[in-house]
Amino acid sequence: MQTALKKCLLGLAVYSFIAAAICLAIYLQRPPSVVDASAPASEFSGARAMETLRTIATTPHPIGSAAQEDVRRVIQSKLQEIGVEAEVQSTVVAVPTRNGAVGATVKNIIGRLEGTDPEAKAILLTAHYDSVPNSPGASDDGAGVVVLLETLRALKSSPPLKNDVIFLFNEGEEIGLLGSKGFVDDNPLAKNVALVLNLEARGARGPVFMFETSDKNGWLINQIAKVAPHPFASSLMYSVYTILPNDTDLTVFKKTGMSGYNFAFIGGLAHYHSQRDDLDSIDVRSIQHGGSYALPLVRHLGNINLENTKAADAVYFDILGMTLVTYPGKWTLPISIMLTVLFVAVAIIGLKRTELTIKGMALGFVTTLVSIVLSVVVVNFILLVLFSVRPGFLPLRNANIFLISFIAFAIAISSTLILGLNKWITFNNLTVGAMFIWLIVAVTSSILLPGSSYLFQWPLFFVLIAIGTTFFFKDRDPFSAKSLAVICAGVIPGLILMTASTYNIFQGLMLGMITILMALVMLSLIVLVPLLKYISLPYKWNLPLWSIF
Repeated sequence: MQTALKKCLLGLAVYSFIAAAICLAIYLQRPPSVVDASAPASEFSGARAMETLRTIATTPHPIGSAAQEDVRRVIQSKLQEIGVEAEVQSTVVAVPTRNGAVGATVKNIIGRLEGTDPEAKAILLTAHYDSVPNSPGASDDGAGVVVLLETLRALKSSPPLKNDVIFLFNEGEEIGLLGSKGFVDDNPLAKNVALVLNLEARGARGPVFMFETSDKNGWLINQIAKVAPHPFASSLMYSVYTILPNDTDLTVFKKTGMSGYNFAFIGGLAHYHSQRDDLDSIDVRSIQHGGSYALPLVRHLGNINLENTKAADAVYFDILGMTLVTYPGKWTLPISIMLTVLFVAVAIIGLKRTELTIKGMALGFVTTLVSIVLSVVVVNFILLVLFSVRPGFLPLRNANIFLISFIAFAIAISSTLILGLNKWITFNNLTVGAMFIWLIVAVTSSILLPGSSYLFQWPLFFVLIAIGTTFFFKDRDPFSAKSLAVICAGVIPGLILMTASTYNIFQGLMLGMITILMALVMLSLIVLVPLLKYISLPYKWNLPLWSIF
């Protein structure tokens, strides 16, 4: 009776640990608190920015509309109120499209803070002030507009910077990036710009991600890592973005050779380009977060030499929005070699201490691989059935429920398969076999997609260290608190990294790339394999049964 109770308590403790880590990782994917409107003039206040947004996002204002003229006048008035001359650049722009071409007369609004060094390069901050025809555009891109205005106001109330800072409120982004094209082609100020910050949105809430940079971004990443107080950024996100058919104004500036950052919040995708992108839906904290990037970055970059803003690409990722970890991209392959050596060492130690067998590890590898493939196939089949029954099915509003259901299916399928074969595969063999899949993914990503490699390399490193450490313990009691503590310590980096990354990709894409999402989910579950023996202690089939229900 005592042993049964101990097993139940241990299993409950492991479940609680996993749930707490996942909830913490998701909870911390949030923007900072709003700074009140009474804050000093030199600070960025999301509350002040929101007051401005209420004057420009009351109704749809596509290019060429009367409402767009009203928004233009508001921005000009705000610039004059701040004490900055508002220049309006009117130019005709045409760009090719798949169906021919699109063109219009765009009216860009430009404000400029002159630096103390007339020979220095300039920084450009930009956001578009037109909306799509059916949306008030509170987030896209009214939020970007007011971030620029509030940043400009704070800078104007502070000592001047060395470099010029140009604020471009461009028009015609929604129909073909016309305003930014007109600026780089026809405005002489563009010739002196070295670096661009573009503010965008793809939703109505959530933290602002620095989701894209120009190429050779090592210098850029080092700068943002120094000053951003709440950084949410990863080279994985940029790697995913490059395979999507999306462009922003930064695309235009990158083509000219300028360096730059792209920022956007992505929570609440159902609001994007819809009537629901209104003042009632937007989260003021997301505006505050945009300012927490823009103002410190401009103050930092505005006083340093911008002649050389390119360096070898970096691998980078944030840790729960608290700090940004960065290192040269050329390290990815050596790290994979190190992990291969570590994996072999752990396997040899396990074999020598009779914790592992060659056959057991092979069976663990095959079982885990089959569970991943089977789970992904089943989920895609379910979606295929839904699409066939309801053509055009796109569950944006209920996407969270669908994803949770798919994850439950995957857990039920994989855990049933793994636990069903447990009599032939020990948990140690299963763990090391599963980690071999991680090793393959880590090595492959370091070669083919280096920006994503950190997501697979570092969880594997910590799990291997933990497993190898437990092989040296003399006490092999499955209830050993020491072994469980080591395993939990080894699992938590991967659990948090994978949870945050999967959650954020889901926020941006919903179910648009379900295969990639489910593959990440299954890899996240593999991280938990070392804890499976503790979870199954009270009752072997509790995990599959809980997942089904």
